Amino acid sequence: MIGRPSSGLSLGTFLVGVLLGCGPGGDKADRAGDSGEWATPPTVPSTPVDTASPTVTATTTATTPPTTPPCDPQPCVVEGVLTDDFTLTSNASWLMRGTVKIGQEGAPVTLTVEPGTVVYGERASEGRLVVTRGSSLVADGREDAPIVFTSDQAEGMRAAGDWGGLTILGAASTNRCALDEVPAGDPCEVVTDDGIYGGGDDADGSSVLRYVQVAFAGLELRAVGSGVAIDRIQVHRSATDGVNLIGGAAQLRRVLVTQPADDGLDWEGGWIGRAQFVAVQQSPEGATPSVFRERQAIEGENLLGVNAALPVSDPVLANVTLAGASAETRCVHLSEGTRMTLIGLVAVGCGAGGLDVDHDVTLAHALDGSLGIQSSTLDGLEPFVVDPIQSVLGFDVEAWFLGQEGNAVEAVVLEAPDDLGAPDLRSVGDAGAITLPDDPFFEPASERGAMPGGVDWSVGWSSTPES
Repeated sequence: MIGRPSSGLSLGTFLVGVLLGCGPGGDKADRAGDSGEWATPPTVPSTPVDTASPTVTATTTATTPPTTPPCDPQPCVVEGVLTDDFTLTSNASWLMRGTVKIGQEGAPVTLTVEPGTVVYGERASEGRLVVTRGSSLVADGREDAPIVFTSDQAEGMRAAGDWGGLTILGAASTNRCALDEVPAGDPCEVVTDDGIYGGGDDADGSSVLRYVQVAFAGLELRAVGSGVAIDRIQVHRSATDGVNLIGGAAQLRRVLVTQPADDGLDWEGGWIGRAQFVAVQQSPEGATPSVFRERQAIEGENLLGVNAALPVSDPVLANVTLAGASAETRCVHLSEGTRMTLIGLVAVGCGAGGLDVDHDVTLAHALDGSLGIQSSTLDGLEPFVVDPIQSVLGFDVEAWFLGQEGNAVEAVVLEAPDDLGAPDLRSVGDAGAITLPDDPFFEPASERGAMPGGVDWSVGWSSTPES
């Protein structure tokens, strides 16, 4: 029997084929970047599935979950649109071919991924996974059995951007309808080739991403609501941004972004969510830096070209560690009219500047208090960027930063921020006190930085292979 649909439902137009190769389960690292490697990928030919290979069609049903792998030989090839609930089991490896969509607008379904499952994105077809609005991806791993989404290329041949990554479309708010090319609506809904996102329900969502690794691609959250559970997720060697948030009210905890080619955590389009325990290690190599600006560990924007668009990006972040790695890297760049509250930042090694506040609308928010940073430390390596607009408006970024409670510019020491094979972003010694907002989302923490108290929450389930 091919496939494993929930409750014996038909798989509709979702196709699971058989492709030659093998895909064993993933190894687990004892700590981030140590000898533990990503699961060895299968040998996957780039040719389509043979027409004689069995596939699941609209007339095929499975009423009993299999005790043996759902396809032999492996990996099981996944393509098309999932129209009924389905489970990717850990006793098989899975290959995404082309754009794989979970559900369709108005016909939501759930894709469940078992702990310890390895899912490969096919480079030849730009494999990627899209969760359509209303549908769910339940990827709930464990520390000893993380779920791995990675490249189908052999070890030593993998590279940033091998596959298209994960995209989740939600029904929360966004301001992107303020752009000329996006039809206006109330609430704003944006139509794309992947599906519709937006809608104004900021509590939207039922997906789960826990103990999940995304390697050689990125994670994009478009108008994702606070109902999506995101905790302990690593994005490694993405070709663009590590985690990109476009609007929504997504809430994230324990996010590790390692060696992205562009920004680590990037928001725009009216993100009003929360994040706590965020660690970013930038790469010294940077495959795709913009010709107009440096790469940032954090890039915060409201909306490019329409800086006052509503709702205004206004996230609250706490316990953040940023490790720059080259003269090209800025730690924090706030622009295009964003608001923000950031508490407990530790930022080191950003040769292009620790903090840059840009554009007149953003500076207005800084002056009226709707953009603020408290209980935070920048190291002494080029801590501030002075933009022409700051001089025109008479804004002193250094005075603004140091005038807020608990901020300092002083030497910062992390355990191993420059080690690409085994990064350790814990602070050495006391990183400084922090007072968290009165908000039930935030977990107790008395020290600034992403790993307060020297507790490395990335141990056991994350990894940082070079290729």
